[in-house]
Amino acid sequence: MGKRTSRRNGPARDDETAGVAEICKAARGGDVDSVQAILKTKPDLARRDGVQGYQAIHYAAREGHLEVARLLLEAGASPTRVTYRERVSAIDMARNQGHTDVAEAMEAWRLRQSEETETGVELCQAAGRGDLERLNELLESDPSGIHSVNRTGDTALHVAVENHHVEIVQQLLDRGADPNRTNARGKKPIHLALGPRPKRGWDPPPSPLWPVIGGILLGRGAEYDLWVACAIGDVEGARGILDTDPEAVNDWARNYPGMDAYPIAIAADKGHLEVVRLLLERGADPDTPYDKYEGYPVAERGAPLHAAALNDDLKMATLLLENGASAHTVMDASGNALNWAIANGNDAMEKLLLRHGAFPGFDDGVAPGFYASNSDNIAVDAALVNSDPSCAKDVLKGAVHGGHPDLVTLCLSKNPVFSESEMHDVLCLAMRMWRLRCPANPGKAQAEHFYACFGRLLDHGFDPNARDTKGGLTPLHWTAEITWHVSEQDRIVFAEKLIDHGAELNVLGGERQSTPLAMAVRFEWPELARFMLEAGADPNLADAPWATPLKWSENPQGHKEYARLDTKITEMGALLRQYGAEN
Repeated sequence: MGKRTSRRNGPARDDETAGVAEICKAARGGDVDSVQAILKTKPDLARRDGVQGYQAIHYAAREGHLEVARLLLEAGASPTRVTYRERVSAIDMARNQGHTDVAEAMEAWRLRQSEETETGVELCQAAGRGDLERLNELLESDPSGIHSVNRTGDTALHVAVENHHVEIVQQLLDRGADPNRTNARGKKPIHLALGPRPKRGWDPPPSPLWPVIGGILLGRGAEYDLWVACAIGDVEGARGILDTDPEAVNDWARNYPGMDAYPIAIAADKGHLEVVRLLLERGADPDTPYDKYEGYPVAERGAPLHAAALNDDLKMATLLLENGASAHTVMDASGNALNWAIANGNDAMEKLLLRHGAFPGFDDGVAPGFYASNSDNIAVDAALVNSDPSCAKDVLKGAVHGGHPDLVTLCLSKNPVFSESEMHDVLCLAMRMWRLRCPANPGKAQAEHFYACFGRLLDHGFDPNARDTKGGLTPLHWTAEITWHVSEQDRIVFAEKLIDHGAELNVLGGERQSTPLAMAVRFEWPELARFMLEAGADPNLADAPWATPLKWSENPQGHKEYARLDTKITEMGALLRQYGAEN
């Protein structure tokens, strides 16, 4: 699930892919003239993703090509854009490789583009923690700081709303915070209070305080527009706004960039059936087309139906489909309506979507492994493999994604050929344990099923030291960095299986040239780190002084990327020293 869908296919898409490869090669080689020539005809290539999210600016930064980096920045590249898997920015790459001049130039450029201030950063940090005392200290010393912003363009009010700190919100409004100020993403505080929330199995439930905060904001001057009326289910309010401003029904741009900025999208997400009915009567487009561009182009459509499927809202889905909604939704890295209907075990929703033309796949057609990836139904995919063994590779991916050991065995019996990077990717896919974490986890998926899939891949001959295409990470590295909702005990099980099948513990990989142990420390998995140390991991091995496990214990990333606050940094450092780590 989560496969992205590009806007174009065929020759045009191939030309763009070739263009990205060309500019990345030129940037890597420091070829200023070639980069200039490419940008002159295709400036968008400065911010297009290549393999695993690497853009031209990442290569320029890593190799220390200052003039190329400047050209790319002027053309719109972002020095803070992170790669897909390791989540490393161009600035990080330059710093890690010792290219101080490039890192400083990028940071200076970033600051020039931003309204960020030191006061804004401190205020937002205090607001995010709910630290009213520190917040008041800062505002007493600099009352004008109430309007300052942090690195992402958020005011303290945005951050307080996002973290549902009611008292902080009230204090900021009392001190003059603007309830209609937009952040760098174009969102006002009211959008954060009333907007849609992720509903995957590992996401926390929406805070009951957000609607309360929404009411506070509205009472203190937040604009009451059609989007807000739709978000709270105010049919008459929405009707009145549409009577005076009928164009608002499809004008997402007056709200903020994104499909959920459509009034009908937020109304459907919140389950307000009568509001959606009114919007459709007034000409709302149920497909909510939106051209998204965040490193790659995606022609998204169908946010209301996607939300209905995710919410198990059959009445909403029926209303939308009866009013012309396409049954095949396209959401960047978020699956589609049919796969959520199947993942939720909602047979009625699945049948409704299929009757209206949905197909089990993403991009351009049916995807082998789709049902296995999302449900207990392996009969369809097993029949595909038996009738056409060339499907075995694709079905295998669905089988490990859904946790089906017997289907894995069937696919492997057809002897599909995998490259080293493909073996790496399939092993990592099994470690994600996705279906175990989906909202309802219908059926019989258990952790042991994913362990079995993983073991059968290794027993078949999948290389436990296979490296990925770009960063050179091994599956053992990924036991630490794989999606955060996988438990620490699960990670240890996968690590043990890898080591039993010959995985090397003391191996460097990735942009940070770190060991699997360093990754476990960096992402704050203490028991996984202990397991690796007991298995023989070198506590001092690194490619650079800043990349040792002990250095990562002083500057971990787990609290930032995985929101894990239960591990004290000092405990990890003590563990490493116990096994011989040196300063």
